[in-house]
Amino acid sequence: MTTGDERFLAEARHLDLSPLDSCHHKVIAQIHSSCTDLTEEELAKLGVSLFNCQASVEGRRTYPCTADMPLAECTADMDPDTWNAYHIVSNRARAVCYSTRQMQFKRRTEHTVNTLVSAAVSQLEAMRLLK
Repeated sequence: MTTGDERFLAEARHLDLSPLDSCHHKVIAQIHSSCTDLTEEELAKLGVSLFNCQASVEGRRTYPCTADMPLAECTADMDPDTWNAYHIVSNRARAVCYSTRQMQFKRRTEHTVNTLVSAAVSQLEAMRLLK
């Protein structure tokens, strides 16, 4: 059984998302709290995940980082240049989180409204048939 987030992502696949945007959506969908409620450790790990999105799209090395891993383990193999790039992404992680969440909310809202309109049209047609 799929979760609501997985169903939403499946429905969003038909949209023209770049590979980077698609990766961002997958990363942000895994967050089960508000972006403002993230601890500094969670935000730093979000930064690693978002950095991995960018690195993956560019064909560069990625750095595994799970919720169970300490941040130091996630970033241990980064060279100085990678570390600097990670910090740039990490500093913007909260903004990316807000932006992606807002986009997901907008798309979910549009999907819900479209579903309601479709149901209303079906109900009107059923009422016409009954009449």
